[in-house]
Amino acid sequence: MSDTNIVVEIGRATRDGELKFLNSGIAVLNFSIAVNRSIPPKDGGEWKNEASFFDVQAWGKLAESKNKSIVKGKQLCIRGELRQDRWEQDGQARSKVYIVAESIQPLADPRAQDSADHETNGQARTGTARPAAVQTDFPDDVPF
Repeated sequence: MSDTNIVVEIGRATRDGELKFLNSGIAVLNFSIAVNRSIPPKDGGEWKNEASFFDVQAWGKLAESKNKSIVKGKQLCIRGELRQDRWEQDGQARSKVYIVAESIQPLADPRAQDSADHETNGQARTGTARPAAVQTDFPDDVPF
């Protein structure tokens, strides 16, 4: 069996995307996302949130087409693979792990959806069905 390098993250852009073009004309889009996870309480305490930050790169047509979608605070689903750069600086070995995006999907802002659910064309909506909540707090002992 061959190795697999696939990552899927849903988080919010921490800054607007930065689109650059290499001398060869290839587009590169750089941005970062914050992904929150909930940590269960210990001894009856309160749930805590912990954020992880990931740098993301997109290349070529994907970079050009998604550039305007990457705005600070926008929720995104990123699918891609992890890459690691290694270098030496001041005699010290350094490395950086980041996501190279294969797809970027901007997600609907639930806060905007809430206001849209309450009013349509100036008229109140009734009987609007809401989707079931998505579980985001998974135990640390998941068997994979």
